[in-house]
Amino acid sequence: MKILILILILLSTSFSNVIHLTTGVYINGVHTQKYLALSIKVMEKYFKDHNIDANTIIYTNEKDILNDFKNNKIKVIVAHPFFYFKYENELDKIINDKWFLRVNNKDVQTYYLISQKNEKNVFSNLEKYNLYALGKSDNSIYWLTNKYNKKFKKSFLPILNKIKLSSKEKKILYNVFFSKENVGLITKAFYDVIVEINPQIKNKIRIVKKSKAIFIGTIGLNNKSINKNEKRTLEKILNGVKTFLGDSPLAESRKLMIINDFKNNELNKFKAFKIDYDRLNKKYNK
Repeated sequence: MKILILILILLSTSFSNVIHLTTGVYINGVHTQKYLALSIKVMEKYFKDHNIDANTIIYTNEKDILNDFKNNKIKVIVAHPFFYFKYENELDKIINDKWFLRVNNKDVQTYYLISQKNEKNVFSNLEKYNLYALGKSDNSIYWLTNKYNKKFKKSFLPILNKIKLSSKEKKILYNVFFSKENVGLITKAFYDVIVEINPQIKNKIRIVKKSKAIFIGTIGLNNKSINKNEKRTLEKILNGVKTFLGDSPLAESRKLMIINDFKNNELNKFKAFKIDYDRLNKKYNK
């Protein structure tokens, strides 16, 4: 979600000053909408101070953003890869580039399920814990749901329905750190940074399960109608993420990666996961 917010801010600020290019951002989930709305409010003063006229449309209906993209009302879509997988055949006819941001020099994310060090049989007894996550539509939840369905061949809904949402990974980690009744889902990238700052975390926190490194949080799709100047500006702005963020932890090793071929290994693995997730989700979680 942080990546989506970051891209939203960059596209809104940069194109309004350089090229008037309308971008559509598709979000889903109540938690995501609230977090996005809060982030936009935080940025309003920045926009005003820099005479920025944000040119981004927020969509909560996938059909609306798809139709506007087809009708050339928007030239760039920023969304979760699941959106692309669902409408792949339609979208491939009208896009010329797919791209995403590399995080901490990694093209994909890995997720951890964490608990306190002394807790035993956590995964087998998930229902007895308070599970903290960034959102029900977060990749970490898709991963854990799939892993649970595959292992126990039963519904994940009793756990999903009582998940406790948090706006920050730091809060999730410390909720687990201070209570043996809590477990949480965080990224490996975040965990590595925190452990480097405070090595004592490893003495109290246990990594219960680790995902494969296949998850992409946000994908960008460029309409075929986008011209060379607009594309060049897009690449320049996204490559300038580090400059935009200054000295914040988010600035480390973020680069734009253009995916010109759907056979790209990372995206292909994530699509295979999505197929397996849909199969088991339909079987056990309905």
